[in-house]
Amino acid sequence: MRELGTGFIRRWMAWAGMLMGTAVSKEGIGGPTRRRRYLILLVLNLLVIAILGGLAIADLFDAISFYPWMGDRAFVIELATGLAASVIIAALLSIVWWRRWRFPLVFGLILAPLLPALLVTAALSLLYLVLEFLVGLSRLQKKAPHPLEPDQLCN
Repeated sequence: MRELGTGFIRRWMAWAGMLMGTAVSKEGIGGPTRRRRYLILLVLNLLVIAILGGLAIADLFDAISFYPWMGDRAFVIELATGLAASVIIAALLSIVWWRRWRFPLVFGLILAPLLPALLVTAALSLLYLVLEFLVGLSRLQKKAPHPLEPDQLCN
């Protein structure tokens, strides 16, 4: 990838994602026991990062006061201490992967700053699905086609 001009951080992101996928895939590293272990570790890493990251975001915007290192300080200082803590937490979480510690570390370091965008995207996707479900329910109750059905627009 380097020869193709891919940037350093993007190469590491692709490498970590590929190894995470390989570790839990059927044809992955080791047998079924090791695959289950890696899958459990991956899910636990995701849950810990998501929960701690969500609490950090809430603490950053002063919705709660959960982390003592963030405290009630200026936004920039809370952001810096939160990012520093995310590096430490990602490093600690990668220890349980033993000799394969590198890709969970990269994964954790990438996921922590992207978590706010992922949460917003997940919330908007959930809102969309709820709206689609409600529109579908209202159409079923009426039992009549919507006046602006796509096939009727073409006529």
